[in-house]
Amino acid sequence: MADTVNSAGLVPETVFNMVKRFLQINHQLSESDRQDLEDKIASGMAYLHEIADPEATFAPGTVSGQLLCEYVLRAESGATDTFGTDFGADLIQQNASYRTAAYAAAKGYGNAASGS
Repeated sequence: MADTVNSAGLVPETVFNMVKRFLQINHQLSESDRQDLEDKIASGMAYLHEIADPEATFAPGTVSGQLLCEYVLRAESGATDTFGTDFGADLIQQNASYRTAAYAAAKGYGNAASGS
């Protein structure tokens, strides 16, 4: 079954629902609140693709998914400036894993996956 995305085509519905559960949002969001949350998720995805892993899927149960949830939590409280400090080691590890997998794949060392 294919994952649906938001109207702008940026946030898969499974990722949106994962973040919503993480933030403990149990009520129906208004259209503007939903768009605001989707914008924060899309911003976090772009940031993490740039900093950590360009191929991250942000699927539930992955490191990239958890990092995205933490990013959005900070975005909701206006504290994204603390994210890099709080999760710097995780971001470095994600980037190193991605680069190692990309190098291994380029050298033909089997099916190397980044684990995102």
